[in-house]
Formats: sequence, C-alpha cells, structure tokens
Amino acid sequence: MPRLNAYVRNPRFLENTTVRPLYLVMPTNAGHVQDAVRCGRRHNMSIRVRSGGHDYEGLSYRSVNASDFAVLDLSELRTVLVDSQTSTAWVESGATLGELYYAIGNVSDVLGFPGGVCPTVGVGGHFSGGGFGTLMRKHGLAVDNVVDAELVVANGTVLNRTTMGEDVFWAIRGGGGSFGVVLKWQVGLVTIPATVSVFKEAVSGSEGAVDKVTRWQKVAPALPGELYLRVRVQEKKADFRASFLGGCDDLRRVMNRSLGLNGADCKEMTWVESVAYIWLGSNATREDLLSRNTSKSESPNSFKATTDYVRQAIPRDAWAEIFGKLV
Repeated sequence: MPRLNAYVRNPRFLENTTVRPLYLVMPTNAGHVQDAVRCGRRHNMSIRVRSGGHDYEGLSYRSVNASDFAVLDLSELRTVLVDSQTSTAWVESGATLGELYYAIGNVSDVLGFPGGVCPTVGVGGHFSGGGFGTLMRKHGLAVDNVVDAELVVANGTVLNRTTMGEDVFWAIRGGGGSFGVVLKWQVGLVTIPATVSVFKEAVSGSEGAVDKVTRWQKVAPALPGELYLRVRVQEKKADFRASFLGGCDDLRRVMNRSLGLNGADCKEMTWVESVAYIWLGSNATREDLLSRNTSKSESPNSFKATTDYVRQAIPRDAWAEIFGKLV
C-alpha cells in the first residue's frame, strides 16, 4: 500500500512484520468520514484514525495483534481558515502544525497559536493528546486554546461542542482519539509581539556544559513567561535554544543573568519565522513549514523514542556522568 506508507515516519514499521490494515480510507469530505464510521460499525471492524503527521509509534496505522481493521487517513482534510477579526481559526484534523502556523502567519504578524515545535506533527493527534510548545509558558497548551470541534461519533452523527456536551469536549482534548473522529477544530489565536527573538548557543563540556545544564533546571521555572528555553544534550554538548516574546536586548539580559549565556547569535523576526528557525534551522523559511516530509527524508534509520518527566532536578554528579558517556 504506497499510500499507507506515505506517512510512515519510522522505517521500522515498513517491515513485513508490521500488521497491515485490510482497508485504507482517504476521505475528502465529512460525508466520507461518516460513511466510513457507519460501515465499520456495521461490520464490526475497528478503525484507526491518522492525520498524516509523524506518528513515531505507528499506533494510527498498525496493530500489535493480527486483526481485521481499517485506517481512516485524514491527510486530505487539511483546510485552515483564519479569521483575524475574531482571532480564531478552523483547522481540519489532517493539517500539520506547520500548515496551521503558515496560514496564521500569512494573515497576521501579531497572532500566533501555542502548539508544538515540530511542523510535521498532525493537528488531530496533537490536539487529542494535549500539545505543548514554545508559547505554553505564556499562553498554555494547545488544548487550552481549542474552543470548538466537529466530532463524528459511532452512529455517524456530527456533533459540535454544544451537542456533544462539555464532558466529551473535555475528553477529546487530551483523552486520545477513542471518542470519535474529530473532523476539524476551532482554535483561539493569541496576541504576540510583531517582533520576537530567537537564539541558539551550544556549550561544550570544557566550556561548563555540566554546570549550565544543572543551573538551567533551577532557574527555568522562574524565567519570564515570555521565554521558552529548551536544551538538548548530545555529542558532549548542551544545545540551548530560546524563543522570546520580545527584543534581543531584553533576551540577552535575561539569559546572561540566569545562565551566563551571551546570546551572541540572537536574531529578531516574526513569530512564524521563529517557528521555522527553532526546529528547521537558521536558513529555514516560512514556506518550509508546509513540507510533509517522507519517512526517508525525516529519519532514514529505525528508532525508538520516548518522553519522561522528573519530579526533582537531576544532580550535578549525574549530569557529569551523562556527559561522560556521550559520544
């Protein structure tokens, strides 16, 4: 199934051992989705729904156990309509975050949306799982800014926030996709400065990376809400990346005072340009946000990824050991 493999982000699931669906349905309108849901119910066939984003675990298109199932692929339902007058947007579940951000940036430089940093994430999966990103410290999670939705339930009926009720509306924004198929979401857009700042700074072990990462854990919770600061530890380096709702002068002062980083590479740009810069690199343009990368270009090797949280800061000795084992 070439179309089934088109949005497989992890090559390990291209192997013959992966359990495949009996059918792949690619609707182009709401009626097609309703028919697919009714058909699945009538024939007692489970349906997995994918929005075409980077599902690393493959849960939207494969099955752990051999069984009859169909995949409902929403990647053709990707329209984004932005209304700057009401500061809202309707986005279909098959759109990616990059497509949503691009549409917002084309309408206004002072509106944004607090979703994830990676543009190839599918909106449907992102919103149904929570959604955190660079604006979350100021404006909350993606699901905090969802104001309405259209949901196809088991009998094929389309419900909105009023008709589904607040309990179900709450459940689809973080409870996963087991309550129906969300056709589209209405999101509230947030006001941001016309100019935001970004910078990247890599600190090696010899430059005090262990101390800076240890300190970052302590100061990060107290940093201004306008500042998003992440650090990636790899290849014996700590790669700090910041996005700030303000100018470079203010960002440099905060970073120097809190972590001793000088922010020499700080750049000022629009918010939508900053999204491309943070994830895709300093030469990326807003048009690059529209790319729906194939599995080969995004990740040529099979991999396993997971996320975890800590309740207490990792001590310096542990960080020193971590850096010592990096290659």
